[in-house]
Amino acid sequence: MGVLDEPYGILFVNDPNRPQETSSEQLQRLFGLTRSEARLTERLVAGDSVKEAAAELGVTEGTARTTLKAIFHKTGVTRQPELVKVVMASPLWIAGGLLPWNAPI
Repeated sequence: MGVLDEPYGILFVNDPNRPQETSSEQLQRLFGLTRSEARLTERLVAGDSVKEAAAELGVTEGTARTTLKAIFHKTGVTRQPELVKVVMASPLWIAGGLLPWNAPI
């Protein structure tokens, strides 16, 4: 019997006080997002509301909401909290957003 045939567990340890950063380019590669979609995702994961993210990115709230629908479709979620959860469970987040730009994901 091989190692993978046996039950196993994985423990991830993360410092909640250490700010997590994501990379727009990595979000694009990992989830197939456009640059605009990745930038909006970054803002939402950082805790911005759609309205705040839109203002920060220099787009209308309507444009941000349309972009968010495309992000939902590409990531397979239907709500913002689900999107944040998907990003935070990704290899990108677990690595602290510090993967080299060309690292395989």
